[in-house]
Amino acid sequence: MTPKDVPNPAAGLVVRRAEPGEVEAVLDPVVKLAKASATAACWSREALYPYVATGEAGGVLQAKAIFLACANPSAGGAAAVAGDRPLGMVDGMVGFAAFSTIMTVGAGESTLENMAVAGPWQKQGIGGRLLSAGLLWCRAQAAARVFLEVRESNRAAIALYERAGFSVVGNRPGYYREPLEDGLQMRKVLGLVARSG
Repeated sequence: MTPKDVPNPAAGLVVRRAEPGEVEAVLDPVVKLAKASATAACWSREALYPYVATGEAGGVLQAKAIFLACANPSAGGAAAVAGDRPLGMVDGMVGFAAFSTIMTVGAGESTLENMAVAGPWQKQGIGGRLLSAGLLWCRAQAAARVFLEVRESNRAAIALYERAGFSVVGNRPGYYREPLEDGLQMRKVLGLVARSG
């Protein structure tokens, strides 16, 4: 598939949080997408499981979430439940972003742990939409800051993060393997939002 064969993502792309009941449907497509990416961390099913299998934080001090970008979610017989948000449709997954947060009153911290967009779907704003969804979740978890690491050579990702308000705060020599490369640590300061519930 070439970029010209990819439909306009605005016409049918949905970015949403993976639900705990979808754990088995989500694990393999996310692992496959991460392995196909030149820049994403290649997680095992076991490492990915906590990002999908947990619901709301419910008083715990750490939470994890994964956001999915699914193309044409109404195709393939996906049922719409809970309003118009389709659940259970991951066959059209073209991207994901995994976040974690440690909640501390007034000083919680979140991390963008992993993110990938399938090659033919890149440069269409999907990474930005995944990042925005995750940042909203981080705010809802009372995170004051969000951190991430990115390969020093990944100029497209660095530009995306800078547009979203991240800035470089450190260098991690030899942080990445295969190939060995330095990582940049980036940070975004969030405005505080009171947690509901």
